[in-house]
Amino acid sequence: MRQDDALLRSARTCYMAPMKPEPTRSARLKRAIAAAGSLSELARRLGIGATSVQAWWDVPPKRLAQVEEATGARMDDGPHGSPFPVATGHR
Repeated sequence: MRQDDALLRSARTCYMAPMKPEPTRSARLKRAIAAAGSLSELARRLGIGATSVQAWWDVPPKRLAQVEEATGARMDDGPHGSPFPVATGHR
């Protein structure tokens, strides 16, 4: 077999590792984004870059109080684990 044929064969049989599924955002983070209106608006209210929030899969524990204050939504599970923001301080 010529060297060119060997290179061509190896290129055709290249192995691609299976991709791992991306984790999804937590319900808590989805609530925070929905309460702020968008991911970039949440980041702006927190005073951080949108890419930082984009990297989150859940609201970091050290940011919970800050997110609650910035969005007006509780970051606990809410009534019946509802994925929707729950206003605080108003009834």
